Amino acid sequence: MSYSIYTPNPLFCMDRIGATVEEFRQLRRQADRRRWWAFGRRLRQLLAFRDVPRQLGVSGMRNGGLQEIPINTIVGSVNRTQDFTADFLPKLDHSQERWVRIKTAMEKALALPPIAVYQVDAVYFVIDGHHRISVARRMGISKMAAYVTQVFTRTPLIIEQEISYEQSIGASLFHPMAARTH
Repeated sequence: MSYSIYTPNPLFCMDRIGATVEEFRQLRRQADRRRWWAFGRRLRQLLAFRDVPRQLGVSGMRNGGLQEIPINTIVGSVNRTQDFTADFLPKLDHSQERWVRIKTAMEKALALPPIAVYQVDAVYFVIDGHHRISVARRMGISKMAAYVTQVFTRTPLIIEQEISYEQSIGASLFHPMAARTH
């Protein structure tokens, strides 16, 4: 049986999917190693957006439209802080199927919808698109299309780069400063 340039070899496709599954498993192990290594040391986590209104006081929101944003400025999540590390390594096995499908689609250059984020000052919190960000970071992509909602706060957001494990349990990563004057 011969395959033309337009007909993908099914054996190649299966090998590629198998390699992508193994890549996901390596990332999961890496996330576990980082968690164990960080025990008692300084630990960086995805920030929880739910702390923004309580700690910084939201003074307004505005639709920022579709923008290209740098991936390395995404520091938090609206609802998935336990699913990914701060570097968007997957923490949970149940993410495998979705991660593999997205990686396969991105390798084939298939169009995926933009992610959705909240922008607080110069950083972003993911609403939708965690797996796409994880795959994009793995592939070395530095910017992504995103639907941005700008969130204005009464107090500026200051992020500590690293915190101790003990501090991370129930501690806030946000530090109020003098109220902003607009």
